[in-house]
Amino acid sequence: MRYEGRILALIIPFAVTNLFYGISSVGMSYFASHYLSRSALSYGSLEFISSIGGLLGSAVVSNFSLGKNKLEKIVTLCLFLAGLSVILEALIASSMPVMTLIFALSSAFWISIMNVNFQILIQEHFRTNRND
Repeated sequence: MRYEGRILALIIPFAVTNLFYGISSVGMSYFASHYLSRSALSYGSLEFISSIGGLLGSAVVSNFSLGKNKLEKIVTLCLFLAGLSVILEALIASSMPVMTLIFALSSAFWISIMNVNFQILIQEHFRTNRND
C-alpha cells in the first residue's frame, strides 16, 4: 500500500476521534456537575487536568523520534489508549471521582501524542513528495 493510502486509512479514525473529543469537551461541565460534584471546582479540575495531560503528551512526544513505519503504529496505539481512557473515565465517574481525573489526564495525554504524530506523518509525506 502506498504511503498516501496508509495516511488515508488513519485519517478517518483520527477525524472521528478529534470530532468526538471536541463534542465531549462541550459536555464536560454536565459530566463534572453530575458525576464529580456540583461545584465549579470539579469542572475546573477536569479542564485543568486535561490541559496538563495535553502538555505532558506534547512534552513527551518531542523527546523521541520514530521512523515513518513506527509512527503509524504509535498513532493507532494512542487512539486505542485514549479511547480506553475515556471509556474508563465514564464508567468509574460516580464511584471513584479521583480516578476520573486520572483517566481525563491519560486521555488528553494520548490524544496529544496521537495528534502530534499524525501531523508529523502528514508533514513527512509532503516533505518527501514535494518534487514528484
